[in-house]
Amino acid sequence: MRESGETVEWLLEANSVSSVKQAGWHAGLFEVGEQVTVTGILDRNDRKLLLFIDAITKSDGSSYRSAGIPPGGATLSSLDTEGSTDFSGVWQPECCCRLPPRDLAIYPCRASDSR
Repeated sequence: MRESGETVEWLLEANSVSSVKQAGWHAGLFEVGEQVTVTGILDRNDRKLLLFIDAITKSDGSSYRSAGIPPGGATLSSLDTEGSTDFSGVWQPECCCRLPPRDLAIYPCRASDSR
């Protein structure tokens, strides 16, 4: 709603259905006309009224996440939060042979890879 009191309709996008179901969402979770607080990430184009949902909080204080849901619905406390600080090494194999469109022949990336 704008400061003038005018109602504005936004397009809200959430994570996949399977992800939000694992996070506790279900068909009857939100009632038509229910007031909620939505937080999220705005679209890059500020002329679009589009928001990728991070969380929706109901008036009773219950909150339902969409973004940042760990794979498989794991809770953050159950995940290894140490991570790695070493990003050295090979990120892509030296030869990444590709299949050209409509052709099943494999072409080498370098002359030394030819068979």
